[in-house]
Amino acid sequence: RMLKLHKKFNYRHHLFRLCPAPWQQPQHGQQAPGDAQAPGPLDQASPHTAVFGFLQHCVRSVVPRDLVGGKRNHRRLYAALRTVVSAGRFEALSLHEVMQRFRLCEATKWLDTSAASAMDIYASMICWVLSEYTVRIVRKYFYVTESSQSRRHLYYFRSDPGAS
Repeated sequence: RMLKLHKKFNYRHHLFRLCPAPWQQPQHGQQAPGDAQAPGPLDQASPHTAVFGFLQHCVRSVVPRDLVGGKRNHRRLYAALRTVVSAGRFEALSLHEVMQRFRLCEATKWLDTSAASAMDIYASMICWVLSEYTVRIVRKYFYVTESSQSRRHLYYFRSDPGAS
């Protein structure tokens, strides 16, 4: 079911809609010369909130609802996703931290095993969503880098995968 949703989901359309590149954003007003600094290369970076919004929409559209569980589990997954997107370069997020507030009882409809192995399977699925699925989306649609001024802060620059 997830593969069907993945094939039907138009990633580029939602990327342009939810996370527009700075050169695609409409100009609201022209500034007079000398009013502001000339835009630097870091001004071309997409804000973390836009990157998170795009990834959240991808996860919401492709990962089936009953796979994650109830609303609380979804909120927890999105909070972990927000932490991953806004984390600095050397910051790590452990699976234990992520799994702390998930409720396994909300996702047991598809888990038909003992409680210990069910938690391992569920944790593996959450880990896959955060570390494999979303990372592949980021790698395909963004260049992620740091600047020399703030070495721990990550910048997301839109790439155009269809241009090549």
